[in-house]
Amino acid sequence: MFKRSCVLFLLMLLLALFAYAVEEERATIRPTKKLEEARLLTAEFWHLPELDSLTRNRMQVYYLYGFLDAHSLWQIKSPGMKTFSENCKGMDISELLHMMNDLYKSNPDMQMVKPAFMLSMWVPALKQAIERESPDTSGN
Repeated sequence: MFKRSCVLFLLMLLLALFAYAVEEERATIRPTKKLEEARLLTAEFWHLPELDSLTRNRMQVYYLYGFLDAHSLWQIKSPGMKTFSENCKGMDISELLHMMNDLYKSNPDMQMVKPAFMLSMWVPALKQAIERESPDTSGN
């Protein structure tokens, strides 16, 4: 019985450490004023040696398309791009992903709207509306 308790305790400790490490990996949105404050993807995410070459190549192409979208919006001085991080402060990637998917699913008429516009215009507006509806969770 004692051995089983020790094993369970060690297993729970390992799970807690894993959960903490995963939580630390989350990229949360926050405004940045200087390059030193920016949390950019690390080089590991580019190399991804554990993936097969086709999947890795797709991930790299998707990243480049996203980068070029952001760069294009920044060049035309899109106001949504300038205020995106302030408007979405505190959200993380999984929240953003779910919000984007929910927006597309619940608005069939917007299926052809480019993701960059959905992110820069609709996601911040939706987040603000949610915060107004539930002020007790606005600190998240």
